[in-house]
Amino acid sequence: MNLVCIYCKREKPKDQFNKEHVLLSAFGNFPTKNSSPQLKKEVCTKCNQFFGDGIDNFFARQSFEGLKRLEYGNDSEAKGLHKQVYFKMKSYNDDQKTPSPIFYMDRERKKLDIAYGICLFKKNNENIIADLFLDTRDPRSPTLTSIDPSTPFNHSEWIDSIERFEICCKGDTQRNLIQSILHDWGIEIDLSDEKLISAKSTHGPMKGNAEFIINAYINNDIYRAVSKILFNYATYILGANEVIRKEWDDCRSFIRFNDAKIEINIDTDPFWDSDPQNMRFEKNSIDLRFENFKGNIIGKICFYGYWTYNIVLAKNRTVKDNLLSGHYFINGCKPQNAFKIKKGLGIYVPTIGINEVGQYFKKYRKL
Repeated sequence: MNLVCIYCKREKPKDQFNKEHVLLSAFGNFPTKNSSPQLKKEVCTKCNQFFGDGIDNFFARQSFEGLKRLEYGNDSEAKGLHKQVYFKMKSYNDDQKTPSPIFYMDRERKKLDIAYGICLFKKNNENIIADLFLDTRDPRSPTLTSIDPSTPFNHSEWIDSIERFEICCKGDTQRNLIQSILHDWGIEIDLSDEKLISAKSTHGPMKGNAEFIINAYINNDIYRAVSKILFNYATYILGANEVIRKEWDDCRSFIRFNDAKIEINIDTDPFWDSDPQNMRFEKNSIDLRFENFKGNIIGKICFYGYWTYNIVLAKNRTVKDNLLSGHYFINGCKPQNAFKIKKGLGIYVPTIGINEVGQYFKKYRKL
Protein backbone atom coordinates (compact mmCIF):
# COMPACT_ATOMS: atom_id res chain seq x y z
CA MET A 1 0.00 0.00 0.00
CA ASN A 2 1.36 3.41 -1.00
CA LEU A 3 0.83 6.70 0.84
CA VAL A 4 1.42 10.34 -0.08
CA CYS A 5 3.71 12.49 2.09
CA ILE A 6 2.08 15.76 3.14
CA TYR A 7 5.35 17.69 2.60
CA CYS A 8 6.98 16.40 -0.60
CA LYS A 9 3.64 15.08 -2.00
CA ARG A 10 5.38 11.98 -3.31
CA GLU A 11 3.73 8.58 -3.27
CA LYS A 12 5.81 6.03 -1.39
CA PRO A 13 5.39 2.58 0.20
CA LYS A 14 3.89 2.58 3.67
CA ASP A 15 7.12 1.36 5.27
CA GLN A 16 8.89 4.56 4.15
CA PHE A 17 6.90 6.73 6.55
CA ASN A 18 7.86 7.76 10.09
CA LYS A 19 6.01 9.08 13.10
CA GLU A 20 6.18 12.86 13.36
CA HIS A 21 5.50 14.76 16.59
CA VAL A 22 3.02 17.60 16.22
CA LEU A 23 5.14 19.56 18.69
CA LEU A 24 8.88 18.87 18.88
CA SER A 25 9.63 16.45 21.70
CA ALA A 26 12.28 18.89 22.99
CA PHE A 27 9.45 21.18 24.07
CA GLY A 28 7.87 18.60 26.33
CA ASN A 29 5.81 15.48 26.69
CA PHE A 30 2.08 15.98 26.18
CA PRO A 31 0.61 12.52 26.77
CA THR A 32 -2.51 11.42 24.95
CA LYS A 33 -2.99 7.81 26.05
CA ASN A 34 0.58 6.56 25.55
CA SER A 35 2.35 9.37 23.71
CA SER A 36 2.35 13.02 22.69
CA PRO A 37 0.19 13.95 19.65
CA GLN A 38 1.77 12.41 16.56
CA LEU A 39 1.25 12.04 12.84
CA LYS A 40 1.49 8.29 12.27
CA LYS A 41 1.77 7.84 8.48
CA GLU A 42 1.70 11.32 6.97
CA VAL A 43 5.40 12.27 6.76
CA CYS A 44 7.92 10.21 4.80
CA THR A 45 11.26 9.13 6.27
CA LYS A 46 13.24 11.44 3.97
CA CYS A 47 11.27 14.55 4.96
CA ASN A 48 11.32 13.55 8.61
CA GLN A 49 15.12 13.23 8.56
CA PHE A 50 15.49 16.50 6.63
CA PHE A 51 13.50 18.38 9.27
CA GLY A 52 15.26 16.68 12.17
CA ASP A 53 18.72 17.56 10.88
CA GLY A 54 17.73 21.04 9.81
CA ILE A 55 15.03 23.42 10.98
CA ASP A 56 13.81 21.35 13.96
CA ASN A 57 17.31 21.09 15.39
CA PHE A 58 17.95 24.77 14.79
CA PHE A 59 14.65 25.85 16.36
CA ALA A 60 15.07 23.69 19.47
CA ARG A 61 18.66 24.79 20.11
CA GLN A 62 19.25 28.23 18.66
CA SER A 63 16.03 30.20 18.95
CA PHE A 64 14.62 32.21 21.83
CA GLU A 65 11.82 29.64 22.08
CA GLY A 66 14.53 26.99 22.32
CA LEU A 67 15.93 28.79 25.35
CA LYS A 68 12.61 29.10 27.12
CA ARG A 69 11.72 25.44 26.60
CA LEU A 70 14.52 24.55 29.02
CA GLU A 71 12.42 26.15 31.75
CA TYR A 72 9.17 24.48 30.71
CA GLY A 73 10.14 21.56 28.43
CA ASN A 74 12.07 18.36 28.96
CA ASP A 75 15.16 18.83 31.13
CA SER A 76 16.80 15.86 29.44
CA GLU A 77 17.05 17.90 26.27
CA ALA A 78 19.03 20.70 27.96
CA LYS A 79 22.37 19.15 27.13
CA GLY A 80 21.64 19.63 23.43
CA LEU A 81 21.45 23.40 23.54
CA HIS A 82 24.16 25.34 21.76
CA LYS A 83 26.08 27.78 23.93
CA GLN A 84 25.57 30.57 21.43
CA VAL A 85 21.91 31.15 20.75
CA TYR A 86 20.58 32.71 17.58
CA PHE A 87 19.72 36.21 18.67
CA LYS A 88 21.98 38.40 16.55
CA MET A 89 23.01 41.86 17.63
CA LYS A 90 24.48 44.24 15.06
CA SER A 91 26.68 47.21 15.80
CA TYR A 92 25.73 50.75 14.93
CA ASN A 93 27.99 50.60 11.85
CA ASP A 94 27.12 47.58 9.72
CA ASP A 95 30.77 46.89 8.94
CA GLN A 96 31.51 46.36 12.63
CA LYS A 97 31.41 42.71 13.65
CA THR A 98 29.52 42.23 16.90
CA PRO A 99 28.99 38.81 18.49
CA SER A 100 25.69 37.46 19.72
CA PRO A 101 24.79 37.38 23.39
CA ILE A 102 26.11 34.23 25.03
CA PHE A 103 23.93 31.89 27.04
CA TYR A 104 25.81 29.65 29.46
CA MET A 105 25.13 26.01 30.23
CA ASP A 106 25.67 24.47 33.66
CA ARG A 107 26.89 21.08 32.49
CA GLU A 108 26.65 19.43 35.90
CA ARG A 109 23.00 20.27 36.49
CA LYS A 110 22.20 20.11 32.77
CA LYS A 111 20.35 23.36 33.29
CA LEU A 112 20.68 26.63 31.49
CA ASP A 113 21.96 29.74 33.22
CA ILE A 114 20.27 32.33 31.07
CA ALA A 115 22.83 35.09 30.92
CA TYR A 116 20.75 37.63 29.06
CA GLY A 117 23.20 39.94 27.39
CA ILE A 118 23.09 43.15 25.43
CA CYS A 119 25.92 44.60 23.40
CA LEU A 120 26.53 48.16 24.52
CA PHE A 121 28.01 50.67 22.14
CA LYS A 122 29.72 53.72 23.62
CA LYS A 123 29.59 56.43 20.99
CA ASN A 124 32.02 59.29 20.56
CA ASN A 125 31.30 61.66 17.68
CA GLU A 126 29.21 58.93 16.02
CA ASN A 127 32.13 56.46 16.13
CA ILE A 128 32.13 53.31 18.20
CA ILE A 129 35.02 53.22 20.63
CA ALA A 130 34.15 49.96 22.39
CA ASP A 131 32.01 46.87 21.90
CA LEU A 132 31.12 45.46 25.29
CA PHE A 133 29.06 42.59 26.59
CA LEU A 134 26.93 42.87 29.69
CA ASP A 135 26.96 39.59 31.60
CA THR A 136 23.85 39.38 33.77
CA ARG A 137 24.04 35.89 35.19
CA ASP A 138 23.82 37.62 38.55
CA PRO A 139 21.26 40.39 37.94
CA ARG A 140 21.98 41.87 41.37
CA SER A 141 25.54 42.75 40.42
CA PRO A 142 26.02 42.59 36.64
CA THR A 143 29.54 43.06 35.37
CA LEU A 144 30.65 44.67 32.15
CA THR A 145 33.13 42.61 30.18
CA SER A 146 35.15 43.49 27.11
CA ILE A 147 34.52 41.31 24.07
CA ASP A 148 38.27 41.31 23.39
CA PRO A 149 40.09 40.38 26.63
CA SER A 150 43.34 41.75 25.21
CA THR A 151 41.89 45.25 25.16
CA PRO A 152 41.63 46.64 28.71
CA PHE A 153 38.88 49.05 29.69
CA ASN A 154 38.24 51.01 32.84
CA HIS A 155 34.72 49.66 33.22
CA SER A 156 33.62 51.82 36.12
CA GLU A 157 34.78 54.95 34.34
CA TRP A 158 33.06 53.81 31.14
CA ILE A 159 29.79 53.13 32.95
CA ASP A 160 29.83 56.48 34.71
CA SER A 161 30.18 58.28 31.38
CA ILE A 162 27.46 56.42 29.49
CA GLU A 163 24.57 58.60 28.39
CA ARG A 164 23.20 56.81 25.38
CA PHE A 165 23.58 53.44 23.75
CA GLU A 166 21.80 51.69 20.94
CA ILE A 167 20.79 48.14 20.16
CA CYS A 168 20.48 47.71 16.41
CA CYS A 169 19.34 44.59 14.56
CA LYS A 170 17.02 43.82 11.65
CA GLY A 171 13.24 43.74 11.84
CA ASP A 172 11.11 44.80 14.76
CA THR A 173 9.69 41.56 16.11
CA GLN A 174 11.24 40.99 19.53
CA ARG A 175 10.77 44.28 21.33
CA ASN A 176 8.93 42.52 24.14
CA LEU A 177 11.87 40.19 24.65
CA ILE A 178 14.24 43.10 25.17
CA GLN A 179 11.69 44.81 27.38
CA SER A 180 11.44 41.72 29.58
CA ILE A 181 15.22 41.36 29.80
CA LEU A 182 15.81 44.98 30.69
CA HIS A 183 12.97 44.92 33.21
CA ASP A 184 14.92 42.27 35.11
CA TRP A 185 17.74 44.77 35.38
CA GLY A 186 15.46 47.40 36.89
CA ILE A 187 15.04 49.29 33.62
CA GLU A 188 11.49 50.40 32.88
CA ILE A 189 10.80 50.99 29.20
CA ASP A 190 8.45 53.45 27.54
CA LEU A 191 7.11 51.90 24.32
CA SER A 192 5.02 54.91 23.30
CA ASP A 193 7.46 55.74 20.50
CA GLU A 194 7.60 52.94 17.96
CA LYS A 195 11.29 53.38 17.08
CA LEU A 196 12.96 55.25 19.90
CA ILE A 197 12.53 53.64 23.30
CA SER A 198 13.20 55.63 26.45
CA ALA A 199 14.32 53.75 29.51
CA LYS A 200 15.07 54.58 33.11
CA SER A 201 17.26 52.34 35.24
CA THR A 202 16.64 52.14 38.98
CA HIS A 203 19.75 50.13 39.84
CA GLY A 204 22.81 48.51 38.33
CA PRO A 205 25.46 49.89 36.02
CA MET A 206 22.95 51.74 33.83
CA LYS A 207 21.31 53.71 36.61
CA GLY A 208 19.81 56.89 35.19
CA ASN A 209 18.21 57.66 31.84
CA ALA A 210 19.14 56.07 28.55
CA GLU A 211 17.65 55.66 25.09
CA PHE A 212 17.42 52.53 22.98
CA ILE A 213 16.68 51.81 19.37
CA ILE A 214 15.55 48.22 19.50
CA ASN A 215 15.02 45.86 16.61
CA ALA A 216 15.49 42.15 16.22
CA TYR A 217 15.91 39.54 13.55
CA ILE A 218 14.23 36.16 13.23
CA ASN A 219 15.93 33.70 10.90
CA ASN A 220 13.82 32.29 8.07
CA ASP A 221 14.42 28.79 9.44
CA ILE A 222 12.57 29.81 12.59
CA TYR A 223 9.55 30.83 10.52
CA ARG A 224 9.73 27.52 8.68
CA ALA A 225 9.96 25.54 11.93
CA VAL A 226 7.00 27.40 13.43
CA SER A 227 5.01 26.95 10.21
CA LYS A 228 5.73 23.21 10.30
CA ILE A 229 4.33 22.90 13.82
CA LEU A 230 1.13 24.61 12.69
CA PHE A 231 0.99 22.51 9.51
CA ASN A 232 1.39 19.35 11.61
CA TYR A 233 -1.31 20.55 13.97
CA ALA A 234 -3.72 21.23 11.10
CA THR A 235 -2.99 17.76 9.73
CA TYR A 236 -3.58 16.21 13.15
CA ILE A 237 -6.97 17.92 13.44
CA LEU A 238 -8.20 18.01 9.83
CA GLY A 239 -6.47 14.97 8.33
CA ALA A 240 -4.01 14.44 5.49
CA ASN A 241 -6.70 14.53 2.81
CA GLU A 242 -7.32 18.19 3.65
CA VAL A 243 -3.75 19.50 3.82
CA ILE A 244 -2.69 17.66 0.66
CA ARG A 245 -4.93 20.01 -1.35
CA LYS A 246 -3.30 22.59 -3.63
CA GLU A 247 -4.50 25.48 -1.44
CA TRP A 248 -1.87 24.41 1.10
CA ASP A 249 0.98 24.20 -1.45
CA ASP A 250 2.63 27.57 -0.77
CA CYS A 251 2.99 26.86 2.93
CA ARG A 252 4.12 23.30 2.19
CA SER A 253 6.83 24.49 -0.24
CA PHE A 254 7.98 27.17 2.18
CA ILE A 255 8.43 24.60 4.96
CA ARG A 256 10.03 21.82 2.92
CA PHE A 257 11.98 23.67 0.24
CA ASN A 258 12.08 27.33 1.35
CA ASP A 259 11.07 28.31 -2.19
CA ALA A 260 7.69 29.98 -1.71
CA LYS A 261 6.53 33.18 -0.08
CA ILE A 262 3.76 33.08 2.50
CA GLU A 263 2.19 35.75 4.67
CA ILE A 264 3.58 35.85 8.21
CA ASN A 265 3.24 38.46 10.90
CA ILE A 266 3.87 38.64 14.62
CA ASP A 267 1.81 40.39 17.27
CA THR A 268 1.56 40.62 21.03
CA ASP A 269 -2.23 40.69 21.22
CA PRO A 270 -4.06 38.36 23.63
CA PHE A 271 -4.02 34.90 22.08
CA TRP A 272 -7.40 33.62 23.19
CA ASP A 273 -10.19 36.08 22.57
CA SER A 274 -13.86 35.93 23.41
CA ASP A 275 -16.50 38.41 24.50
CA PRO A 276 -16.27 40.11 26.91
CA GLN A 277 -12.65 39.39 27.91
CA ASN A 278 -9.33 38.47 26.32
CA MET A 279 -6.82 36.29 28.05
CA ARG A 280 -3.45 34.63 27.76
CA PHE A 281 -2.59 31.49 29.64
CA GLU A 282 0.42 31.19 31.90
CA LYS A 283 3.91 31.28 30.44
CA ASN A 284 4.51 27.56 30.69
CA SER A 285 2.01 26.80 27.92
CA ILE A 286 2.34 26.62 24.15
CA ASP A 287 -0.91 27.75 22.55
CA LEU A 288 -2.03 26.75 19.04
CA ARG A 289 -5.11 27.44 16.99
CA PHE A 290 -6.26 27.94 13.43
CA GLU A 291 -9.10 30.09 12.16
CA ASN A 292 -10.69 31.49 9.02
CA PHE A 293 -9.57 34.99 8.08
CA LYS A 294 -10.39 36.84 4.86
CA GLY A 295 -11.03 33.63 2.96
CA ASN A 296 -7.82 31.93 4.14
CA ILE A 297 -6.91 29.47 6.89
CA ILE A 298 -4.61 31.15 9.41
CA GLY A 299 -2.49 29.28 11.94
CA LYS A 300 -1.55 30.98 15.22
CA ILE A 301 0.98 29.86 17.80
CA CYS A 302 2.33 31.47 20.96
CA PHE A 303 5.24 30.05 22.97
CA TYR A 304 5.16 30.73 26.71
CA GLY A 305 3.10 33.91 26.61
CA TYR A 306 5.46 35.99 24.47
CA TRP A 307 4.55 36.98 20.91
CA THR A 308 2.17 35.21 18.52
CA TYR A 309 3.13 33.98 15.06
CA ASN A 310 0.28 34.35 12.53
CA ILE A 311 0.84 32.29 9.39
CA VAL A 312 -1.31 31.74 6.29
CA LEU A 313 -1.55 27.96 6.02
CA ALA A 314 -3.97 27.73 3.08
CA LYS A 315 -5.02 30.38 0.58
CA ASN A 316 -8.58 30.70 -0.71
CA ARG A 317 -9.68 27.94 1.62
CA THR A 318 -11.75 27.95 4.80
CA VAL A 319 -12.68 25.42 7.46
CA LYS A 320 -16.19 24.70 8.69
CA ASP A 321 -16.85 26.29 12.05
CA ASN A 322 -17.29 22.95 13.79
CA LEU A 323 -13.76 21.94 12.70
CA LEU A 324 -12.00 25.05 14.00
CA SER A 325 -9.65 24.06 16.79
CA GLY A 326 -7.38 25.47 19.48
CA HIS A 327 -5.28 23.73 22.14
CA TYR A 328 -2.81 24.66 24.82
CA PHE A 329 0.10 22.38 25.66
CA ILE A 330 1.78 22.18 29.08
CA ASN A 331 4.67 19.78 29.59
CA GLY A 332 3.54 16.62 31.36
CA CYS A 333 -0.17 17.33 30.82
CA LYS A 334 -2.65 16.15 28.27
CA PRO A 335 -3.25 18.84 25.59
CA GLN A 336 -6.36 20.80 26.49
CA ASN A 337 -9.01 21.93 24.03
CA ALA A 338 -9.17 25.66 24.66
CA PHE A 339 -12.54 25.92 22.93
CA LYS A 340 -14.03 23.96 25.85
CA ILE A 341 -13.48 26.78 28.29
CA LYS A 342 -16.72 28.15 29.57
CA LYS A 343 -17.50 31.59 30.86
CA GLY A 344 -18.65 31.98 34.44
CA LEU A 345 -19.26 35.23 36.27
CA GLY A 346 -17.13 37.12 33.80
CA ILE A 347 -14.09 34.88 34.19
CA TYR A 348 -12.80 31.76 32.47
CA VAL A 349 -12.41 28.31 34.00
CA PRO A 350 -11.18 25.19 32.15
CA THR A 351 -13.99 22.62 31.98
CA ILE A 352 -11.60 19.68 31.60
CA GLY A 353 -8.27 18.82 33.13
CA ILE A 354 -8.84 21.16 36.05
CA ASN A 355 -6.98 18.88 38.46
CA GLU A 356 -4.03 18.60 36.10
CA VAL A 357 -3.54 22.24 35.21
CA GLY A 358 -5.83 24.17 37.51
CA GLN A 359 -2.89 25.44 39.53
CA TYR A 360 -1.77 27.44 36.51
CA PHE A 361 -5.07 29.25 36.20
CA LYS A 362 -5.68 30.45 39.76
CA LYS A 363 -5.58 34.08 38.78
CA TYR A 364 -8.47 33.54 36.36
CA ARG A 365 -10.78 32.22 39.04
CA LYS A 366 -12.83 34.08 41.62
CA LEU A 367 -12.77 32.75 45.16
